[in-house]
Amino acid sequence: MIWPTVHKLARSPAALLALGSLLLLTTANALLLIWPTYLQIEQQWYQQGEQLAAEYAHRSTNLLTLDDRISLTVEAQRWARQDMLLGIEIADPQGRVITASGQTSHLPEVEFSAALYYEDSLLGNLTLWQDPAPLLQARWRNLALLAISTALLAGLGWLLWRRFLTRSLSQQTRFNDRLCELFPALQPDPIVEPDRQAEHLREQFEQHYHHSLLVVHELQQRLDDYQLAEIYQRFQDSRQPGEIADGALLKIDLLNLDALEGQLTAAIIKQLLDSTRQRCEDVMRLYHGETTQDPWQFLVRDHTDEGDFIQRTLCAAYVLNSLLRDHTDWALRPRPEFSLSIMAGPLYVGIQTSGGLPVRTVFGQAQQDLDALSTHNRGEQILVGEPVFRYAALGDVVEAEIYRDVTLPGAESLEVWRLSGFADNWLRVLDRQVQALRERF
Repeated sequence: MIWPTVHKLARSPAALLALGSLLLLTTANALLLIWPTYLQIEQQWYQQGEQLAAEYAHRSTNLLTLDDRISLTVEAQRWARQDMLLGIEIADPQGRVITASGQTSHLPEVEFSAALYYEDSLLGNLTLWQDPAPLLQARWRNLALLAISTALLAGLGWLLWRRFLTRSLSQQTRFNDRLCELFPALQPDPIVEPDRQAEHLREQFEQHYHHSLLVVHELQQRLDDYQLAEIYQRFQDSRQPGEIADGALLKIDLLNLDALEGQLTAAIIKQLLDSTRQRCEDVMRLYHGETTQDPWQFLVRDHTDEGDFIQRTLCAAYVLNSLLRDHTDWALRPRPEFSLSIMAGPLYVGIQTSGGLPVRTVFGQAQQDLDALSTHNRGEQILVGEPVFRYAALGDVVEAEIYRDVTLPGAESLEVWRLSGFADNWLRVLDRQVQALRERF
């Protein structure tokens, strides 16, 4: 929990500015007030030690000149009893100790020395150790002042933050919560500053919805105003707003339903329809297809980065066509005959409630073209509308031939192709899948 918060604060310009300002003020306080005070105390401590060493050396020289070592020892003991000194030592020029008093072991590294001269003769050396306690106390006292001043600066910064920025942050938080509710994929960051937040959101809008904007533009170019109005009305009526995206539609038609109803019982007809629909749903599920408002129509959307929704639709159509022609397990006479029709294009996909259940609904020009194509598809075959070949280079994948031109309700002509097979490498894979599905069913 701590590290994510630190990570977010590290990405916030306001937090970095506040921390930088606190660090700058603390450094300025230390360099301009506290550190000079400590340096002054330290300088006075060194001057005092040097002054005492020079004073005691002068007195010791007079006693050594008189060779009065007893008086010298008494003086050294008197000097060592002062609070400011830890110990004192007087040695001859050869380093032999003449007298010493006070602490003689575990002494601090800092010592003060002075040579004992009488005229030009070196009589000895005096060394004293001054108590460093005042210096250490001054150091800790200055560190405490630095900590207190830093805490006061941090508290002042927090009060200013609460006073001037809390309202802005609260508004930004409410705004981000609303964005999360409307656009979960955006994932707005509540720590980022408004300017960077807006730039970040703009980039994510472009990433997630640029394709939809292109599709809307395509719809405006290809659809009449009344068709756009119909799609917009469907969007308004939907409780769960849908999306506009490229997709492929696959529709299955039972061609000889009237003949079957005349020779088979209602129970057998229902069994045939239920079993066929179940097979279709299972196969489409394998190819990431979705059911629509028409139980015999399926949608394959371009919702992946691979952009292979056309190939998946054609493969599903081939597998379904092979399975639907195999009805030996039902032993029905006459044999059911199925046709498959495929169309692709920009679609509006939404959710509407039917009978209390959510139903995926599809609208758009591709849906209308598919209905027209399905009406003209009266044989056991797979017919493909020409717009399918605009989405992917299928020349090396499928084998198809021109079937005919179909006139659409708007008097436009639609070029229709008949799917006859796949390339050998694709065909081997699909045939194995058909065999596996037959064993499963």
